[in-house]
Amino acid sequence: MHRFLSNSRFNILSLLFISFFHITRGFKFLNNLQVEVVTIFFLLFIFINSNFSKISNFKFDKALIFYLISICSITLALLFFWISEEDTHCLKVAYFYTLPIFYIYLLLANSGHGNNPDKILKYYSIFTFLLSFLNILMFIEVSFLRWHPFFTIELGTIQPRVYAHYLTGVLGEASRYISYFGEPSDFVWIIASGFFILLKYEFYLMAFISLFSIVLSGSGAVPVFLLIFIFLTIFQKKLNFFIVLSILAMTLIAAYLTSDGTLARIFFRWFDPDSHQLSVNRINFLLSGHISDTNSLSLPLYQMYPTKIDGPELLNYTNNFFYTIARLGIFSIPIILSSSFLMLKSFKTIMLRKEYELATSLLCFILLLFTRESFNFILVFWFLYIFIQKKTEKSI
Repeated sequence: MHRFLSNSRFNILSLLFISFFHITRGFKFLNNLQVEVVTIFFLLFIFINSNFSKISNFKFDKALIFYLISICSITLALLFFWISEEDTHCLKVAYFYTLPIFYIYLLLANSGHGNNPDKILKYYSIFTFLLSFLNILMFIEVSFLRWHPFFTIELGTIQPRVYAHYLTGVLGEASRYISYFGEPSDFVWIIASGFFILLKYEFYLMAFISLFSIVLSGSGAVPVFLLIFIFLTIFQKKLNFFIVLSILAMTLIAAYLTSDGTLARIFFRWFDPDSHQLSVNRINFLLSGHISDTNSLSLPLYQMYPTKIDGPELLNYTNNFFYTIARLGIFSIPIILSSSFLMLKSFKTIMLRKEYELATSLLCFILLLFTRESFNFILVFWFLYIFIQKKTEKSI
């Protein structure tokens, strides 16, 4: 038992679990502060349990080094605003930038001890499948078995929401089957990142189950995901295109028959029934915010939920990447450049190795940036990124 606990494989699997624990806010059992405390506690445990002698085996390319340096500069800038203007939200965002650095360090310390990147990526995709499977079970519990929740809990500060806990998941709103995830877009793109890896390793049954679960979410991101899936099929030529279209058709029909209103909800996120025109709800919502010039160094700030945050009125919106740009203005250039350089460098390497599913998997986190949050703050992304980098290094 002691040998297993001291094994880097245990640490890697623990880091995988913690990354999903963090993105789901403790699988919707804990509030934000409790999640961060538990996350740090377990990361410290893994830190103590890690062997750092082989961290040098990982190739620190220029893109990652540039990114880490930019994080340090951005954190210092945010701390300056925290001190000078007593803006506690700056301190929170600075924390969310630095936490992934510690997480990346632990990944690097434990990834060079004979852990096969293919096997680890399979673990990642299977974990996303399990969440998809639990999501479908919750759908059955609610829609067909008519179960009542075991208990409810109110979580969130910007948009407080009551979550109803069932045996295999939580329901935040009626007919929004996004088990353990706060928003449909979070669920779609993170599950999709595992879906494409399932395709790579030919876990087709698990991929089909994940596909059905994604459609059940009713997110406006579903059509975009389906288009990417179709384009990948055409470009990669690994799957028969007509079989893929048949599977998609059966999935959509099954969703229509079993979840009344799901497809309509997806449709109306892109189409305004009043004006009969294409309309993207998220963009309209952002543009509806009014502008406030709170600081000469800051860009105009959209106040989506106008509240006081222990000081000046700032962007009270959950996407901390957009907050950084709005708050720091020109001083946010390092994080914009380094983030872009990091992803472009990764895509170039992956495409040269013809690992198209892996490139598409990372693309999911780029798309998540525009709907919910940037990959800069998502521990799940860094788990995926590090082991994709390890795999591409191995194939060189």
